[in-house]
Amino acid sequence: MPKIFTCVDRLSNIFKAPNKKSEVVSQILFGEEFFVKKTNNQFYKGCSTFDKYSGFVLKKNFKKISAEKKYRITIKKASLFSGPNLLKKTKKELLFNSQVCIQEERNNFIKIGKFWIKKNSIKKI
Repeated sequence: MPKIFTCVDRLSNIFKAPNKKSEVVSQILFGEEFFVKKTNNQFYKGCSTFDKYSGFVLKKNFKKISAEKKYRITIKKASLFSGPNLLKKTKKELLFNSQVCIQEERNNFIKIGKFWIKKNSIKKI
């Protein structure tokens, strides 16, 4: 039964075959969705819902998320914070055009998943 899963890694490759050494046909950003048709060991087979690239993605980079993504990252790289404070900056970041949903707002920060980003890094889709 086909399902739609959301990319939870900052960037995930879409491979031509179910192998990490296979040709990369495209990439999918955090928050983008992948239509899963079949599973194959550590891979899902299907296509991205945005641009319809077909192939295999690593299962560990995708989760079933019901919240609708209504915002996009509008800067080249948005730093992730462990809390709503500039002193809690991590080494992680999201790339331009990644899709997010807001869970909470505090001190010019928004919570997305277990991390926070600066509010001025996003715009409504």
